Amino acid sequence: MKDIIIWDLDGTLACGKHRLHLLPTEDLHLTESWEEFNLASWADNPIQDNIRLMQELHKAGYITVILTGRSDIARDMTEDWLDKHGIQYDHMKMREATDNRKDTVIKEEYLRKLGLDRILCCFDDLPQVASHMRSLGLTCHLVTEYTEQRNDLKSHGVDK
Repeated sequence: MKDIIIWDLDGTLACGKHRLHLLPTEDLHLTESWEEFNLASWADNPIQDNIRLMQELHKAGYITVILTGRSDIARDMTEDWLDKHGIQYDHMKMREATDNRKDTVIKEEYLRKLGLDRILCCFDDLPQVASHMRSLGLTCHLVTEYTEQRNDLKSHGVDK
């Protein structure tokens, strides 16, 4: 039974445009390079349409999982932000602060643990992540259309 729906956080549920100037310019593959960017997430605006859809699907009985590349160094503030905006979810998986692998690698590993055959669909903002999820046989809805090619929004980390 396909009963799980996967939601990305940054760019999907939370709008972090105000903190793009904090994106690292060096050592992009190191999670600690992203700390300042991640720790500024407390001020993100909610993306209401996506949140409303998420909540309706949650009410309908689907298991709601937030799967984010955001480091768990920001776990407490992220959970507070989700609570502040009334976002109900069943599970949240964040990147461990010491994990320097690419988002696609981390997400695939977790999706396989959940069971690909149980996942109804995914929602993400990054084309390369959506493409990777689709390569796993999953339906992935791309929720943001970036009007310009953004090098700063690429998945970071290493492949292993």
